[in-house]
Amino acid sequence: MVKFVSEILSYAIIILIGIITATLALQILFPLIEKNLNSIAIQEAINNFKKLEKSILEVYSESVGSKRYLNLKFSRGNFYLVDNSIVYILQSKNLPFDDFSKKENFLLIKKDGEIFMINLTLDIVGIEGNLRLTPGNYGICILKDNSSSIKIYTC
Repeated sequence: MVKFVSEILSYAIIILIGIITATLALQILFPLIEKNLNSIAIQEAINNFKKLEKSILEVYSESVGSKRYLNLKFSRGNFYLVDNSIVYILQSKNLPFDDFSKKENFLLIKKDGEIFMINLTLDIVGIEGNLRLTPGNYGICILKDNSSSIKIYTC
């Protein structure tokens, strides 16, 4: 009987050690995986915004009625068109990079604490539309509505 209890106790200790090891591994690995996924999403968003900026400026330089179609994919974060600005926000405890702020042409790229943000503001053109996009694939249309404004919408 003592041998049986000792054997069961040994199995219980081995299982407990396995559970503790797996839990510790997950607590160490999950933030690293999350940080890598956020890094990929951030690079994806920056590329999307550069394409968007280029397309808006091209359409703006052309005649009224000019139009462009873009396929944008956001795997994480949210995309908004608000008050003549296009904004991307990703909020997470596991963001890569230290806090920074950088301006590239009309893009403001910034990380502050748990928030990563890209803001595209074109002072030379009015941007119209009402977009609030969550992660996914979207077809975006950019239309020169009149001589001073660009309309952006999903199509």
